[in-house]
Parts: sequence; C-alpha cells; structure tokens
Amino acid sequence: MSTVTADITRIDLEQQGDHILVEYFKKGWVQGESSPLLYGFEVDTLISRLLFQYQQSGFSVWMADNAHGRALRGNPTRIDFIQHNGEMHVKKFPYGWTAKTPAMTDKVLSDPEIADAIKWCEDHHWTVYRWPGGARAWWGKVLPIRDASDIRHMRRIIEGNRLSGHPDERVNYNLAFYY
Repeated sequence: MSTVTADITRIDLEQQGDHILVEYFKKGWVQGESSPLLYGFEVDTLISRLLFQYQQSGFSVWMADNAHGRALRGNPTRIDFIQHNGEMHVKKFPYGWTAKTPAMTDKVLSDPEIADAIKWCEDHHWTVYRWPGGARAWWGKVLPIRDASDIRHMRRIIEGNRLSGHPDERVNYNLAFYY
C-alpha cells in the first residue's frame, strides 16, 4: 500500500499461489495499451483486504472473480443522475470503468442541484442522455453501462410488467445506456 502515490489511478490484483501480484498504473494509462508503472507482491493477505484498503483511499474497487481485483480512481468519465428511493443520486465513475464497476462517489442532491450539474456537463461538452427521472453523462466515448446478461434480465422484468397490465416506460429505451 505504501507504493500508492497520488499519480496511481489503477491497481490490478491477481492471486498467484501464496502471493498476490499487484500492478500499478500511472495517471494517463490507456485501456489495452499501457503497461504497469511498477509491479509488487503482497504475501499473507487477501485480495479483499487490499481492495478494502484501496477503497478507504478513494478508489472504486471490485472483484472480477475469485482471483482478480481492480481499483480505480481519478477524474470521472461517467456521471449517473439516478432517482433511488425518492432521492436523486449523483454517482461518479473513473476512467476505465466497466459495467460492473461501482461508483467512486454517490451523493444525494436536490433537484435544482441535479439540473445545474446536468447543465454543467452539457456546457462542458459531455454527452448527456436523459430519460424521465434521470440522466447519464459521458466524457469521451459513450459506452454501455450494462452487460448483455443485465440487459436481458431487465427486459424480462419489463415484459413481466407489461403482461401483468403495468406498462413500463423503459421498454422505449436502449437499456445499455438508459436507466
């Protein structure tokens, strides 16, 4: 954990026998092209413990499977404006996020604050998709926020709602990007 400086924005973890390989990526890394800035090894610990420590340092963390973890931080490249339990949440995601990446931050804001934040994104040339009760903004390439499995699951729920006589407005939206 001592090698994590402010310019480290991605950390990949891989269980290799009795130790964990830790790869550190410097700010500016490019998905699929960049090599780690440096490597390290951790012994006598678990990936989940390391991820917890990184999360306490402001990283968004998750386990890809039982032998791989990732930690990301940095400037957001996706912002979700989502209604949840009657409150409007702003969730920010760092460069390198995938469909399974949890938000770096999750703040509850008032409706006027949400409107101002969405306007700021538009004014600063973010791509913004809107729907009733929410919006999503991307800096750079617009990427799907769900994988195929999650989209199929949502479609089954929407179809079930329709069959039970409860129309669902989400049927009119591309679920890879909206809601």
